[in-house]
Parts: sequence; C-alpha cells; structure tokens
Amino acid sequence: MLRVRYDHDHRKRAHARGAADAAAARQELIDRGVEASELVSFGDQDGSTFFGFADPDGNTWAVQELKLRAQKPLIPVEARGRFGAS
Repeated sequence: MLRVRYDHDHRKRAHARGAADAAAARQELIDRGVEASELVSFGDQDGSTFFGFADPDGNTWAVQELKLRAQKPLIPVEARGRFGAS
C-alpha cells in the first residue's frame, strides 16, 4: 500500500493509503467506530475514488481506491513475511 507523509503544522502528518475496495475499507473503519468522510469519485477510472478520516492522534488519512491492488498487490503475498506481516 502507498504511504505518503508530509508535515501539516510540524506536529501532525497527512498520510495516503491505497485500498482495492474503498467502500469496503470505509465501512470497516466505520464499523470500528471511526468517523470517515463520504466517498468522493472523480470518474470511472481506477484511482479516482477517495475518502478520508483522522486517527486518534489527529493524523489525517486519505484512502484511494486502487482496484489493481486486488489483482496485483504491491508486495506479493509470498514475500510479506520478510516485512513482518503475515
């Protein structure tokens, strides 16, 4: 998944993540009690749907739907153990 960081005000950071299904990712966050914005779509092409939320530390996040990631993950499943994920 994509992660971009930059300083807003030298205390908080903004981040971006990619998700294969933005609606499902948003619903999962809502089900966990996180307030998330509505889905915004700028077209039919992959990568044009977004939503946002803030974590408990005040960091803001934008989630971009990248359907390609469902078919071709950035880190192949067989290599994920090398990165501490299972």
